[in-house]
Amino acid sequence: MADLCDDDLWRLYQQGDTQAFEVLFCRHYAAVYHHARTMLSRPDLAEEVLQETFLAIARHADSYQPRGNGRGDGSSGASRAFRGWILKITRNQCLNRLAARKAQQTALTLTGLQWAEPESSDPQPSEVAERNEDLAWLEQAIVALPVDQREALSLLIHEQMTYPQIAELLELPLGTVKTLIHRAKARLADHWQKTPQEHRP
Repeated sequence: MADLCDDDLWRLYQQGDTQAFEVLFCRHYAAVYHHARTMLSRPDLAEEVLQETFLAIARHADSYQPRGNGRGDGSSGASRAFRGWILKITRNQCLNRLAARKAQQTALTLTGLQWAEPESSDPQPSEVAERNEDLAWLEQAIVALPVDQREALSLLIHEQMTYPQIAELLELPLGTVKTLIHRAKARLADHWQKTPQEHRP
């Protein structure tokens, strides 16, 4: 069953196959959690959103109409459409929390965003230390970004979405998305320039 694409699994779930839903959960829970943590900056709230998102998905099984009709490895257009649908539900859950708690005004630590995966599956201690320094600096820089810039940048880097895909998910004009990401990168570059040499990774 693990070799089925998302849309084929969703069809099975709509027909009552709960194992198909479990496979979908295992396939997408990390992306949902990461996106929620990116928006909310708190792991405890991200865990709550993770549960609420998949509960909402289970309760509204008819709200997504599968497009795929074959087997895939998760990289098909149908799978991307399904991932986008899940992340949109995740985003709405987060926005509800942000509005209710006025979290836009709260400066909290953002963790978990990585620029790239390590080349080696068994890195040397020196590589681990250097990577931790990079992430620590990146966390400090990203936490200062406005939430809309932070979210757009995360989708670009972590989800490897294209600009049009980000625009569709965030329901924003393409030009606005490009501006958000450009400003986010400019802020990070400015932060880098203002960071003393001895504190840079």
